[in-house]
Amino acid sequence: MRRKQRKAEGYLTVEAALLLPFVIGVLVYIIYFQLFWYNRCLMDQEAAMTAVKAVQADSIDRDALQGEVSRWREEFLTDRYVGWETDRPALVSQVDKLSVKIRGRLALPNASWNAEAVCEADRINVSAFLRKCRKTIMWMEEEK
Repeated sequence: MRRKQRKAEGYLTVEAALLLPFVIGVLVYIIYFQLFWYNRCLMDQEAAMTAVKAVQADSIDRDALQGEVSRWREEFLTDRYVGWETDRPALVSQVDKLSVKIRGRLALPNASWNAEAVCEADRINVSAFLRKCRKTIMWMEEEK
């Protein structure tokens, strides 16, 4: 009686061993990218909110403005970042504009993904705004 010889069919094991590290690497990259994207969006939103608050502040002095904005951020903005480190926002004040710049980085091992969010806002001239409001009200009353 002669035995049937079977061929070893191990090709699937070899393919899986070669393909699995690539698949895991792609999944890890996607997770890192999603974390980066999420945190970048939060940082953009925080820069915009900080710029709007800083423009509304009464302080003209740079240090007083920085302190007022820092207190407001601590009180109202919660830490929603995931695996992200941010620097303190830098305020650049000009006569009619205010700029807020925040830098951040992914705080995971071997992650050199950095981002920067900049938001500019126009300072509000209260007297000019009130004049425009009065002119608009007068124009609306004339139209009636």
